[in-house]
Amino acid sequence: MSKFLILHRRARLLIGSTLVLLVLSGCGSDGEDQTSSETASATEAEEASDSSTSDEAEPASDSTTTSDPPTDEPAVIDECREIEHEMGTACVPVEPTRIIALDPLTVLPTLIAVDAPVLATISPYASGASFVDYLDETETDGIELIGSFDAELSLEEVAALEPDLIIGSISRLETTYELLQEIAPTVVTGYAFYDADWRDEIRLTADAAGHLDTADGLLADLDEQIVATRTALEAGPGTPTLTRVDVWQGTPLYYRFDCTWMGDLFSAVGLQQPTAQQADCSQGDPASAIGFLTLETLEVLEADAIVAYQQQATPDDVGRSPLDTLIESPLWPGLAAVERGDVHVFGDAWGLGGSIQAAEQILDDLTSTVYAG
Repeated sequence: MSKFLILHRRARLLIGSTLVLLVLSGCGSDGEDQTSSETASATEAEEASDSSTSDEAEPASDSTTTSDPPTDEPAVIDECREIEHEMGTACVPVEPTRIIALDPLTVLPTLIAVDAPVLATISPYASGASFVDYLDETETDGIELIGSFDAELSLEEVAALEPDLIIGSISRLETTYELLQEIAPTVVTGYAFYDADWRDEIRLTADAAGHLDTADGLLADLDEQIVATRTALEAGPGTPTLTRVDVWQGTPLYYRFDCTWMGDLFSAVGLQQPTAQQADCSQGDPASAIGFLTLETLEVLEADAIVAYQQQATPDDVGRSPLDTLIESPLWPGLAAVERGDVHVFGDAWGLGGSIQAAEQILDDLTSTVYAG
């Protein structure tokens, strides 16, 4: 809903209220004298009638009676719970039934994991055509796609769905938060991908939807899988190192683990990042969490294993492989991981993660593929 529509609606309500007050107060000087005279006559007649019949009336009962309470209040008043979030406090329904998830990376998978009712979401892809690939089609069946992560959000489309709760990340809602609140209670999460405390965003999302206990149980299950993965990796020779590389619009980059959600996962299972990649970074700051490379500086990628993912955020990137760019460098064939064949390209769990399901997929990939030998 645009600012114009919201102001237009408020103006209509104000005009309507003013007209009602004018009618009730009896506008027009010629009619006032006549109305006052007629009212006085009617009052005198009514008093005379009451006086003539008072002696015939039945005696009043000694018991005290009260009139019924006003019926203009709704019979049931909806309750709500206060949830503190990135941009304030929202009073959300105790049991929301029509949730819109304006974050396809963490909020949507979390709501699906805790079995919360989701009406619609946005796609992580510029095309707006699909969900992250690690979610099963049966899990997203019936959820409407209303745009993409990078496209301008249609507030009219959101309002038309009549949600009772909206949840999304600050990277998507920061500029539309005030307008979304006019539609439904809105909860804003942090951007979990660039946050080593990504579990907090899982719990905030689940709490807003009324399923915090379920999320805590799923996180406990994930911890068990983490322990099993760490045990399996420790059975190998030495402490394994890992490089996570992407290509953004033709430019290769790597992630600094200390400031990403996946880095928290890698640390928990005992993986290390190559020393050359361990520069300081700031939580929640994507610029500091990314190290851009040139084709002449790929030696910093050297590790026991290299995992790649091609971001699909722009039309030019869709369908490309990260290796298309990396192999153009004369340094690429000489990397030990490349010579051993320890380079792996995975899907959205690695590149568009930040959820319990993505973490589970990554842990499976580590033991079944990356360090299987």
